[in-house]
Amino acid sequence: MAITLEKIPSISVGATDTIAINFERWLDASETISSATVVEVTSSDLTLTNKAVNTEAIVVDGDTVAIGAGVQFSLSGQSATGGAGGDGLYRIRVTPTTNSSPARVVPFDILIQAV
Repeated sequence: MAITLEKIPSISVGATDTIAINFERWLDASETISSATVVEVTSSDLTLTNKAVNTEAIVVDGDTVAIGAGVQFSLSGQSATGGAGGDGLYRIRVTPTTNSSPARVVPFDILIQAV
């Protein structure tokens, strides 16, 4: 079962935007994300591209995220009447794999609201 992240960002209908997630609080000391998968869970409406682990420090919600501690992707195709319930709410599953031995693979869900 995936961990659902608490914050629900919104994105304008018709926009293309970059989504960035900070995973630092879930990583152990010296652990980084080596790869990640990003898939839509609730529908097939969205186009998810440019999926990547951050290779330079990025800022997410005012916090600087260290290299290898975040995941970014571009999102488009959202509709105010899309998603599983027809209410514009989309569930996206981001599953980072860490560099630890053995590797940790923990799925996280992010909810995104089209407005």
